[in-house]
This record gives sequence, structure tokens and C-alpha cells, in this order.
Amino acid sequence: MDQPQTSNYKKNYTILFIAIATALLIGGFLGFAISKKIDSNASKKAYENGWNDAKKRVSESGLVPAIPEGMPIKTINGVVESTSENEIVMKSNPLAIFSDPKLDMRTVMIDKNTKIYSIKQKDPKEFEKELAEYTKNLKTNTGAEQKTIPEPFLRVETKLADIAKGVRVSITAVNDIKNEQKFTAESIDIQLGDPTPPSGQK
Repeated sequence: MDQPQTSNYKKNYTILFIAIATALLIGGFLGFAISKKIDSNASKKAYENGWNDAKKRVSESGLVPAIPEGMPIKTINGVVESTSENEIVMKSNPLAIFSDPKLDMRTVMIDKNTKIYSIKQKDPKEFEKELAEYTKNLKTNTGAEQKTIPEPFLRVETKLADIAKGVRVSITAVNDIKNEQKFTAESIDIQLGDPTPPSGQK
């Protein structure tokens, strides 16, 4: 009779031991995971605080002009990375030294109302003539409504097919696009100069 009782005792002890060991392993794992999460959150918070302090320090120094708080941005410049039927992806120039890096790559949608222009160099003689007329107008019409100063280039309307990878563009939208990663363009100006290789290419 003693042998079955002893066997049951050993069996129950083994089950209890396994249960305690399992509980300890689970508890240890959860404790480790929670501590890692706390450490991760603390590191993230410290990084954000340091980032904000750096931005504030640079802004107060006056070395880098800061965009006034609440000021809308409707035009951005950059280099075309890719094009499709009705949109382009561009690597935009940062609006400020501490701009969100996620906004470096922007998707610009193009609809039937989007105007696309190619910037062409104006004939030097024609520009000189326009500039001379403008200067003359300033001298003879003092106090009167002045004409707009002539520009050394022309905006020639073109199409999306003329926008290639590496081309520099200036994008204008109707609404504020400062923090928009995807938006619809009101107009696109294809800038002068040779195409710039997309990022990662030479």
C-alpha cells in the first residue's frame, strides 16, 4: 500500500515542480519584456527631449532662419525620383535644418487642373530690351502703378511626359503642404539645368 502512495506523491511533486518552473520562466520572460519596453520608452523619450532641445538651441542662435510657427508652405523644390501616369515621387529639399526626415520623400499627385511648365532661358537681347523699358518706366512714371520687373526666363506649358528622373522641379499647391507627404499639385515648374541623378545613383 505504501508503494502506490509514494508513487502518487512523486508524480504530484513532479507536476508541481514543472508548474513552478513554467511559472518562473513565464514570469521572467514577462519581466524582461516589460523592462525592455520601459528602457525603450525611456530611450525614445530621452531622444525626443534631446532633439527638441537641439532645435530650440539652433533656433535661438539665429544662425539658421526658422519658419515662423503657423506659416503656411505652398511651394517646395526637389529632385524627381520616379514618375507614373498621374503622380511623381520627389526627394524634396528640407524646409528647415530639423525638418522631419520622413517628409524628404513626397508623392505629388497630378490631376486635370495641374499646370506643368518648363522653364526656358529668355533670349538675352529680348531680356535686355524689357529691362531697359522697365527702367525707363520707373523714371517717367514716378508715383504711378509700376510694371512687374521682367524675368530672365519664360514659362512654357508642357506635359507630364517631359518630367524625367533626376529633373529638378518646383511644386506649388493650393493648400499648406508643410507637413504633407502626399498632395495634389496646382502647378509644376521644370527647372533649368541638367538632370540630377536620383538618390543612390551617380
